[in-house]
Amino acid sequence: MPQLALVLTTVIWAATFPATKRVLEQVLPLSFLFQRFLVSSLVLALVFV
Repeated sequence: MPQLALVLTTVIWAATFPATKRVLEQVLPLSFLFQRFLVSSLVLALVFV
């Protein structure tokens, strides 16, 4: 089971690079960073509050 978790993490991590490249063709880098941190902050707020 730990090996499956590592493989899944690697696949998800690797999939973010092409997705980020495509998004940055359409959106300004600072706007993308703002949206990324906003989503992560909201998710963490839901988890910890």
